[in-house]
Amino acid sequence: MNFRIERGKPEFNNKIVRITLATISVLFCAIKGGLDGDFNVFIDAAQRLYLHENIYSSFRSGGFQWYYSPFFALILIPFFKTPIVAKVGWSLISVLLYYRSFRLIEGYLYFSGFSRKQKKLWVWLCIIFSVQFILNNITLIQITALLLWGILESLHQNDKGNPFLAGVILGFVSIIKLMPLLILPYLFYRGHFKMLGNTLLTFIALLILPGIFIGFDYNFFLIQNWILLINPNNSELVIAEVLGFHDLTSMFSVYLMPTNGELPYKQNFVSWSFSTVNTLVNVARIGLLALSLYFFQSKPFEQENNKIKSFWEIAYFCFIIPLIMPHQNKYGFLLCCPLVCYLLYFYVVTFKKVNSLGYKIVFAIFVISMIVYSPFNGSDILGWHSYRVGQHFRILSFATLLLVPVAMYCSPKRFYNLISVT
Repeated sequence: MNFRIERGKPEFNNKIVRITLATISVLFCAIKGGLDGDFNVFIDAAQRLYLHENIYSSFRSGGFQWYYSPFFALILIPFFKTPIVAKVGWSLISVLLYYRSFRLIEGYLYFSGFSRKQKKLWVWLCIIFSVQFILNNITLIQITALLLWGILESLHQNDKGNPFLAGVILGFVSIIKLMPLLILPYLFYRGHFKMLGNTLLTFIALLILPGIFIGFDYNFFLIQNWILLINPNNSELVIAEVLGFHDLTSMFSVYLMPTNGELPYKQNFVSWSFSTVNTLVNVARIGLLALSLYFFQSKPFEQENNKIKSFWEIAYFCFIIPLIMPHQNKYGFLLCCPLVCYLLYFYVVTFKKVNSLGYKIVFAIFVISMIVYSPFNGSDILGWHSYRVGQHFRILSFATLLLVPVAMYCSPKRFYNLISVT
């Protein structure tokens, strides 16, 4: 097979298609941005910070807790008097961040061996299997688009020889929400020490910065309360009785200990103690991180020059973030989409060229996962009750974990072996 190494080009070059998609995006964001979503929690925290209250002390805004940093609340203060403008504006910015993130993903892959039909197929499959997470983020006015963009953009800038800018970007999105910090083990192992150091310095600087405006004593008080609140061993972050959470802690707790779910269907098949379940969750977290060694497949501090191999590694680290971090809702699983894009790329190239039993079995597992990742797994198609039952039994968690062995099988090494013999 003639599969030359060449960078991909944007698929949406047709002006009419781009204008149509942009118009739909603007209308959707205008409609959804006018709804409350989770942005009320952001606005409430900004107001309380402005009044020098403890933004972590109690539940407000419909019973939702503020889990973000004082810095994030600080930069939201200018917007709490114009929430509608802020909501719609952020929704529109999110669409741009999605597009930029997809372009960054394209930059890691090669498409010279693709026909135009194959390229379109890959693009549309990527959209189909990520759209429910994109729409969920826009509907709830969440910030996962910023986190995904921040991770990909920072790594892109580092590859371009800008470790300072890369560290500033990653440090900024990490202080907004801690999830991107799980990229730091990747930076350390790959020897990107300048970017790693700049990330930590930026994070610490932005952690201290609010003290200039709200007073250092008050800022330190808030940081102390924030650390207590986000401690992953807190029972509130391990026992997830309400619907909507799909991380490892939520899945383990509902199946391994008695909980009071929102639906009258029994979940747990054993009744272990909180400490036992918490230990198992931490072991599973360590296991997912340790599994990254399989994806590195090289000695520490050796930088990877193959773009597809780099993306396979980066996509895995993005993928495990919503599993490892506690209290992760559906919108957080947008971070799994880079790995899905890689796997779709793998199968679009190799699908018609391999007939081995192992390949077919792994592909079947992938298809099962993608059914859950598809728009089919939505309340508009399944119906509200069936959708809630799926959340009750954490099917998104299982579908996501099934992708781990699929990703291990679909390694770049196997990819190159398959295309070289066909």
